[in-house]
Amino acid sequence: MGGSNQTPGHAPFVCAIAFVEFCIGIWAFVIADKDDKPFDYEMEEFGYFFGCLMVLGAAMNGFCVLMPQRVCWQGASGFAALKVIAFTCFVIRVLSDKKFKKVWGFLAVDILLVLLEAMLVKIALAEIEGLSYKLLVDSTSDKGGYGTAPPAAPTPVTAGEPWPPASPRQQPQQSQIHVAVHLPPGAAAVSGYGPVPLQQPLQTGHAAAW
Repeated sequence: MGGSNQTPGHAPFVCAIAFVEFCIGIWAFVIADKDDKPFDYEMEEFGYFFGCLMVLGAAMNGFCVLMPQRVCWQGASGFAALKVIAFTCFVIRVLSDKKFKKVWGFLAVDILLVLLEAMLVKIALAEIEGLSYKLLVDSTSDKGGYGTAPPAAPTPVTAGEPWPPASPRQQPQQSQIHVAVHLPPGAAAVSGYGPVPLQQPLQTGHAAAW
């Protein structure tokens, strides 16, 4: 939905409802000051008010087809409820003042209006649900929602290491120094203490006294 998000199967029904509503609005303007059967009751100011309401509702329906947005469908549903409530209250007043056979036309229009607006509200609810689902899918696909890879965890740094770590070009290269030690004949190397002269073997005949 959204531009091309309108469900193709709903657009013809919404346009048909808008056309019928527009016709009812024009009818209300025409008979506002007439009292012919089966509309033997002058609508007067209410006729003009109701006619304007129907024309605005039809325009709202057409706008929903062209620009299907959540707020537009909510507005169309609100208009539908207002139209039904207003005209039903008027019909109840007419039936209480006149005989049914003289004003049954108003009741017929009211029944038609209720069916039209009920169908419109059903379509609006379906469109609102579709828009909500699309918004959820968009937010969970390419906008960081469910199903996307979590952000990479930062590399742990041990104590003593610089942060950020130095690049290979910036890291100092350790130089290795090789020391060659030449020992004199008869000396053995002792780690850390240098050469130690070898002990001469004991002369024969000189035994140590214990």
